Amino acid sequence: MGNKVKVQKTKNNQHIITLPKTLAELFDIKQGTILEFKVNKEGEIVLRKK
Repeated sequence: MGNKVKVQKTKNNQHIITLPKTLAELFDIKQGTILEFKVNKEGEIVLRKK
């Protein structure tokens, strides 16, 4: 499954991506949910729900 998201830059130089609503609902991700990201050996960003 592939979804494209746009990276946005805030005034304080942070970069933000928006999680599509369907993915948030599918994985029960709500405001305040802790997510962890890692970069695997192939250079892919892996996002995990904690």
